[in-house]
Amino acid sequence: MAPLRIALLVNDTPVQPVVDAFGEYPQIYERWLSESKPSEDVAFRMTSFDVVNHPGVYPNPDEYDGIVLTGS
Repeated sequence: MAPLRIALLVNDTPVQPVVDAFGEYPQIYERWLSESKPSEDVAFRMTSFDVVNHPGVYPNPDEYDGIVLTGS
């Protein structure tokens, strides 16, 4: 099975204590998704889009199986 293609829209930056402990949102979500896979047979490829610092750079929805939004 081909890996699931996931676009991660990064809408915020975690507070510094969270960054220090866990990393930025791409690292946090990569870990969460990896740890929640039902089996090792499930694979995904995640691409991050920093929509705060690069507004207007968004994924083409036809190129992804899912889109996840971070922050608020």
